[in-house]
Amino acid sequence: MSRPPRGHHPAEPFETGFGAVPVGAVVAFAGKAGGGQDGLDSVLAAWGWMVCDGRQLAIGDYPELFAFIGHHYDRGAQDGTFHLPDYRGYFLRGVDGGAGNDPDAADRIAAGTGATPADVGSRQADALRNHTHGIDPAGADTAATAGSPALVKTKIATAGPSAIKPPDGVSARETRPLNISVHYLIKFTVRPHRPRHAHPHSIFPGA
Repeated sequence: MSRPPRGHHPAEPFETGFGAVPVGAVVAFAGKAGGGQDGLDSVLAAWGWMVCDGRQLAIGDYPELFAFIGHHYDRGAQDGTFHLPDYRGYFLRGVDGGAGNDPDAADRIAAGTGATPADVGSRQADALRNHTHGIDPAGADTAATAGSPALVKTKIATAGPSAIKPPDGVSARETRPLNISVHYLIKFTVRPHRPRHAHPHSIFPGA
């Protein structure tokens, strides 16, 4: 279990002069990270960031972050520990907060044992919006709109249960928009340890 730089205080969510980024803030990162790739995990940690990969952390080692997210994302954490959020493979969406923009907010899945479906971090499965198309009268010829065939013949057919076959397959395993993958990083301390050879305004040493 990795340990953060010392000298931070759990009651300080910001540090003036270090970008005023609050503990618990999440950003998209386009570089390689996670799993120790190219040693960037340790470099990111030196600057106060970790990948949102759901890892378990000791409360005593990360008091600042625990003060903000607590046991919100826990999934059976051991005593004295808590979990990071796990954003791998997910799109992010703003909390509805009663605005009504998420019509299925009540059916969301809570982030962990310390949260409710209405809280930040809750999840939704992929879905397609319900839609219907009416024809009046049923079975009648229907005039087409511009750009469509001149005439569309509609009929009603009936079939018993034995005539209905299971689906042969799907074109993809989920419904998704055009996308690009990134790493989501979470800020865990306001007093990171900058490497000595790093430029004071750079994110990585030697940059």
